[in-house]
Amino acid sequence: MTSVRLTTGVWRSDPEHSLVRFAVPYLGISQVAGVFRQHRAEMVVGADGQPERFDFEIAAASVDTNDENRDLMITSMDFLDVEANPTITYRSDQVEVDGAGMTVTGQLKINGIGHVVTVGARLSEEVAADSGVMCVGLTATGHVSRFAFGLREPSDPRTRAQPDADLIRFQTDVTLCLRPD
Repeated sequence: MTSVRLTTGVWRSDPEHSLVRFAVPYLGISQVAGVFRQHRAEMVVGADGQPERFDFEIAAASVDTNDENRDLMITSMDFLDVEANPTITYRSDQVEVDGAGMTVTGQLKINGIGHVVTVGARLSEEVAADSGVMCVGLTATGHVSRFAFGLREPSDPRTRAQPDADLIRFQTDVTLCLRPD
């Protein structure tokens, strides 16, 4: 499989064309989904045209689950504690490219607690935006343990009884553009 080759440089996210989504189990019957509205990403591409590093930062207070009361609870000391931990960060340590697919391993820090997390990702081909700037799409998916990051255990026994009650699933769809500094 041929790897996607990109122009060497630092690619930065276009927040207006990017989305960070998550979902957590609810009562064993559905998922509560939400987005983070404020985030930024950076990808460094080496001389060989392959991604070498990814950095991602999310404003924790920008959570939006379409329920203001729930959002206030999520940003409180019981969950994200945005006063003490205003950002969620991911810094890659290793990027393995296989065609358009990648395995990215790095340090994820949520709620002031860091763990090594590996995610699967896919890159699109480079395209020129209307402005002439080169852009590429990146989709990354994975899951993390809410308990490992000190996020409160669900209080409802129906949710706790779910086999995956601990999991936060996420997907990022990011447009990264190469802009001259």
